Amino acid sequence: MDMLLARFYFEHFEPAWFWLPVIALALALLVGTYVGMYRRSGRTLAWWLLGMRVAGVTLLLLAILKPVWSHQLRLVTRPVLAVVVDDSESMSLPAAGSDGHSQARYQWARDWLDGAPVARRLKADFDVRYFGIDGRPLDAIPTEPNVEQTDLSGALESVAARLRGQGARAVVLVSDGQDTGPRASTLALDDYPLPVFALGFGQHGERSDAFDLAMASVSAPDRVRVHNSVAVKLVLKKDGGSALTVPLVIERGSEELHRQTVELPSGSAHVPATLNFTPEQVGDFVLSARVEPPSGERTAANNAQAFRLRVEAEPIRVLLVEGTLRLEFTFLRDHLQQDPDVDLATLVRSANPAGASATAALLGGELITAERLKKFDAVLLGDFEGRMLENESYRALHDWVDSGGGLMVLGGYENLSPAGLWQTPLADLLPAEPPAAVRQIDRPFQFSLTAEGLAHPALSISGTGSEDGALWQSLPPLAGIVGVGAARPGAVVLSRYPAGDAGSAPGPNADGEIVLATQPFGKGRVGLLTADTTWRWSRLARLAGRSDALYVRFWSQWVRWLAGRDVHAHGAPLSITTDKPLYRRGDHVTVTVRRNPSALVPGPSAGATALELSLRTPDGAAIALKAVPGTADPDSWTAEYFPQRGGRFTLDAALTGAEAKQVAANTTTDFYVRGSDLELENPSTDSAALAAIAQRTGGMYADVDDPSGQERWQEALPASEHVDYQVRTERLWNHPLLLLGFVGLLAGEWFLRRKQHWA
Repeated sequence: MDMLLARFYFEHFEPAWFWLPVIALALALLVGTYVGMYRRSGRTLAWWLLGMRVAGVTLLLLAILKPVWSHQLRLVTRPVLAVVVDDSESMSLPAAGSDGHSQARYQWARDWLDGAPVARRLKADFDVRYFGIDGRPLDAIPTEPNVEQTDLSGALESVAARLRGQGARAVVLVSDGQDTGPRASTLALDDYPLPVFALGFGQHGERSDAFDLAMASVSAPDRVRVHNSVAVKLVLKKDGGSALTVPLVIERGSEELHRQTVELPSGSAHVPATLNFTPEQVGDFVLSARVEPPSGERTAANNAQAFRLRVEAEPIRVLLVEGTLRLEFTFLRDHLQQDPDVDLATLVRSANPAGASATAALLGGELITAERLKKFDAVLLGDFEGRMLENESYRALHDWVDSGGGLMVLGGYENLSPAGLWQTPLADLLPAEPPAAVRQIDRPFQFSLTAEGLAHPALSISGTGSEDGALWQSLPPLAGIVGVGAARPGAVVLSRYPAGDAGSAPGPNADGEIVLATQPFGKGRVGLLTADTTWRWSRLARLAGRSDALYVRFWSQWVRWLAGRDVHAHGAPLSITTDKPLYRRGDHVTVTVRRNPSALVPGPSAGATALELSLRTPDGAAIALKAVPGTADPDSWTAEYFPQRGGRFTLDAALTGAEAKQVAANTTTDFYVRGSDLELENPSTDSAALAAIAQRTGGMYADVDDPSGQERWQEALPASEHVDYQVRTERLWNHPLLLLGFVGLLAGEWFLRRKQHWA
């Protein structure tokens, strides 16, 4: 920075013939006044006062005449150099150097920008500004290429517009030359204002054994069972090259789930393969099938495809034993057979012989054995006399419950009579004492829950006790129950027959007869239902044109509770899914989030209703999505999104409580959007296009692995200093010191005269 010209002048000194006489007259008056003071007093103080008055008037005149100090500065700065880095998807493909070395083009470009001697000199000689291939300014070079389209001319025009008037000297374009934009790059740059110095990847010949592998298709079942083998069928496409043995991998994110190899013939081929793997986790997953890229493959960008796999828990294996074909059995059997999570086996004695030994003999021994019970999670015992099964079967059931099985006894005339199950080894498992005599209570009643019943997970519908109680009482009435004894000390009574009902016979339960009760036994669970007409909840509801959903929920949830899979208790508190695992740009993505109230931790978080849903894009940006609550299901939300770029998207959902935004549950999932196929379909580079751009704009082209060529175009870069001239003007008349000086001098002069009694 150099100061070239400077001058001092007055803005209001024109006309001079007016101001000079005024100044002379004022000066004469002042001198005359103070000469008179000196003659009268004879003291030299008069001359000091004259000086103060003259200085004050001079400051006043300066304020009126407006003095200005003006000077010109010469500013010298480093020239601006724009570096456009091609961060499009095609830069992820490999490029071969003249020595046969091959690596990803983008990594090669980053290495050159970070450590090449020419790149270091450019940073020293120029003010380097970085831009992406879409023309956006870059604070730092991205770690991965993710732009879906390459428009070379558009990027260069955008950079020139951004740098207009900033002293830019040239543009360095680092690219593979693959242009997927809408225009011909070279023709659009005839009038480009800056020379373009291109750095590209030359074509060094393709080996005769060059090839490409692609995952052509992947198919898998929509639903599978955990711990069960699933067959994923795929078709692998091979283009050229010799015979290969390549690994096929099934992955979830970065986690490898399965690996096996496949033999590929020489030349081009479509090879089907089947990958059999066993999922070990329950959930709804987006997986990918991938062929690991072998050395020498032209591009690995098409080596994988995503697919969705819903892994469900193993079926609940239920054994239903019944003595006769009664309505309770028929409705229950039909429902459990329709439950996709239940694998039902039934044992029914349609006749009622004097004994069951003939039936057992036909099966070669006991109907129920310890080995057979190992295959079941829950056993439901219907109405039959105690002697229908052998004692060995009852002892096997007893030991099976003790080791963790779930047993439910369904009410009936025979099994709950004094001569029924109370006379078998199962007697001490039941949650009630045996009755003293047969007591059948036939008066209809509304099914209602005790306080313990309202809190039981197998009877939870809405998650709110008062709402659940009203729902169960809204069911059609049950026809009656079988009277049993009092509840045992370890039992929990969940529902009782109304106490003091006129139609009930006197019994040991003063609070009402037991309708539904449970009791833990060893590691297992035991339930007792003394009613045998729950089928009315289904049949009467449907005859009235209503849904029998509560009947379905009652038995589905009881079976799951007996099997140790409490309703939703083993599920996630919050789940999030999309309608597809793979989309194209612009597709409609439907996001569904579901809350599981029964799996939430008891306390304030159990009532959490506020959902926060966000989306992370492939470039790391976070977008908040609006989650709309479901009208029919209060535990579900939906959201929509329209992706405008390809890559992997991550959805994050958090359920918060009302108090201080406490997070009650959170979950995450992924979906994929297919990017621009144009960027990856041609694995070659186009150095000729880059050379044409450089020639049309007055620049030069060089290869990334050609140091001598880079030296030549670095020397040709216009590196002259940028010189700018700046005029600075300082208006002295409006400086606050001018006013302070004027007031201070006149006030001081007046004070001194006053003190000497001259004023």
